[in-house]
Amino acid sequence: MLPSLLLWWWLISGLIIAWAVLSGPIKRGRREAAGERERRAGIAEAERHRQLASLDVMTGTEFENHVANLCLRDGLEIVQSGGGAGDLGADVIANLPDGRRVVIQCKRYRASGSVSGPEMQQFLGTVRAEHGADVALFVTTARRFTQQATDLAGRHRVYLIQRDRLAFWNNGTPLPSLLSSWEHDRTRGGY
Repeated sequence: MLPSLLLWWWLISGLIIAWAVLSGPIKRGRREAAGERERRAGIAEAERHRQLASLDVMTGTEFENHVANLCLRDGLEIVQSGGGAGDLGADVIANLPDGRRVVIQCKRYRASGSVSGPEMQQFLGTVRAEHGADVALFVTTARRFTQQATDLAGRHRVYLIQRDRLAFWNNGTPLPSLLSSWEHDRTRGGY
């Protein structure tokens, strides 16, 4: 009985010592891996925002054409591109591969700017009634939409792509993925 207890004591002691010796490098490795993931995410975010600088120097028409090109890249068929005077709030009209009509309003603003409630109201006045949108999309280079604009968009199912989401779209995230993430955020109560 005594040798058996002694054997168990040595085995348990050995396991505790092995755990103590090995847990340090394992924990350090996990911390280093987490730090590396965070560093890479930071680099990717910085790159996304750096590339937005090229959008900031575009004219409004160039920005509308860029948005149309993003749609083309993502497999949408362009029906109309380039708004201008008399566009009735539709800078880009395109069809998703599943046939739904997407109507896009583009606003190239300073990053510090915002899209206002009256601008959203104007878009809402024509997006479905005049243009027959299945999907209404408001894209801006500004960092935010005002609370009034956000509330209106939520009530009328307008997808909002502000500067941060635009960074993802501009860097390869397909529009359907952005729309899915927006739906997810909307059901959680955010935009």
